[in-house]
Amino acid sequence: MSNGAWQKKPDSADFTSHLVLYKEAVVSKMWIFRQDSKTWYTPDEFREEFILKKYDNIHTILGHFKIMDPQVGLKQRLDLMKRTSEEIESFTKRVAAYYSKLQVKR
Repeated sequence: MSNGAWQKKPDSADFTSHLVLYKEAVVSKMWIFRQDSKTWYTPDEFREEFILKKYDNIHTILGHFKIMDPQVGLKQRLDLMKRTSEEIESFTKRVAAYYSKLQVKR
């Protein structure tokens, strides 16, 4: 894991089957991230959803999956929350300042 290989976005050819993707996630102790829906799956959840249920079109969507450390995903979400909170705070201050100025002009 120290070489960062788990961060590499796999080409769809890297995982010729959903079973290979599942096994790689188990071996690497990572989760599977579906990029188009931004959904995280533990290896067991992925197995349940896409292997045991015999998902018919798995080969058409395999390119949307990548194996990732869920801690990276968590950090990304926390960073997004922080940026969003800062933007809301800044916007709130602008709104308050604007209407405060309007009150002074009356």
